[in-house]
Amino acid sequence: MAEEWISPTDHNDPENKWANEPYAYDESTDYPGASQQVSGPAWTSWLELLIEGVQCSKVRFWAAKAGYTVTAQVDVYYNDAWHNIFNANPNNLAWTEVELGGTYQVTKARFRQFASGGNPTIHLYEFDFWGTTAPPPPEIQTQDATASNRTRPCSTPRSWTTRGKPSPSGITGERLPPTAKIPPGKRGSTPTT
Repeated sequence: MAEEWISPTDHNDPENKWANEPYAYDESTDYPGASQQVSGPAWTSWLELLIEGVQCSKVRFWAAKAGYTVTAQVDVYYNDAWHNIFNANPNNLAWTEVELGGTYQVTKARFRQFASGGNPTIHLYEFDFWGTTAPPPPEIQTQDATASNRTRPCSTPRSWTTRGKPSPSGITGERLPPTAKIPPGKRGSTPTT
């Protein structure tokens, strides 16, 4: 599969403070994007952007850096932990691309931005993951026991003899030659050879 920009498939707003969250992954960098108003100096709450497992080597986001809206933070979740990959001023109303330093199985990212003062509304206009969709786990092949050449296990143990000699348990019988066949529906009949 070729690498490409892949949009998140859902979001999580743990503190329920963001508005219009789906606009952060609607394939458009136009206003309004996801937004949150804060009284600075303060960070916005985290907005998590979810994706169903992608082999990812970088992310990009479109945000604003103007007036009181400054530093942004981006963390990416892989190997069962959050990893901070960006803690700086983003490009203003343009893509900011951030390398992960390798390719990882990523399932989510999170974004927040700092307001140094005032009462600004902070916008995350768009967010994307660079990579390929992770392949599905391999299928486990099962075999239908009725279609195999295996015999069904007995619920009671049996001991067989050869040539009519008694077994230690006292049951006598004769081992059938490997070519003996019991016709269908004739279970318990004498086999034909």
